[in-house]
Amino acid sequence: MASPLPDPAEDREPRDARTTPPWARVPVLLALLALLAYEATAYRYALYDGRREDVPGWLLRNPYALWPATWQMFTLLDKRHNQIDAQVLREGEWVDIDLEAHFPFRWESGPRYARSSFRQSATRMRTLAQATCRRVDPRPQAVRFLHTRWGKTLGSAEQPREGARTKTILEWDCDDTFRLPRGERI
Repeated sequence: MASPLPDPAEDREPRDARTTPPWARVPVLLALLALLAYEATAYRYALYDGRREDVPGWLLRNPYALWPATWQMFTLLDKRHNQIDAQVLREGEWVDIDLEAHFPFRWESGPRYARSSFRQSATRMRTLAQATCRRVDPRPQAVRFLHTRWGKTLGSAEQPREGARTKTILEWDCDDTFRLPRGERI
C-alpha cells in the first residue's frame, strides 16, 4: 500500500552544488581572467629574443613585472657552447691536459667547471687551479684555463665551431697556495 504522504526529497528543487558563495562568484571569475591574461602575457614574452620593438614600453621599464610567471627553476637555456680547457706549464712549454680525466664529475649540461656561475667566480677558479696543480702528475710549474665559446646551431646534431673565441680565464702559479675545501671521502 502506498504512503499517502508525499516524499519530501521529491518536492525539493535541485540544490546548487557549487561551493563558491554567490556574492564571490563574479570577483573570483574576474581574478581568474586577470591571472589568465597575466600568464598569457608572461608566456608571450618569456622567450624574448632581444628585439626591443616587440616589447611594450611598460615591460621595458619594469623588467621584473612578469617574474612570478617566468622565473627559471632550473638551468637557463644557453645559446652558446662553453668549453673549458686546461694547460700546464712544464719546462717552459704549455701542454694540454684532459681536465675531465682529473675532475670526472659531470652534470647533464657538461662539467661543473664549464658553467658560467663557476667560471665567473674567482674563488672557484682558484680552487680548481690549486686542485689541478695537486692532481696532475708530475706536478707542473703553472696551470692556465682557457674558455672557448661558440654559437649553437639550433635543430642540428652537428655543432661546428664557427666564430669560436678563446680567452684565458686564469693563469695560476702552482707555488701559490689557495685554501681547498675539506670534505669527507665517500
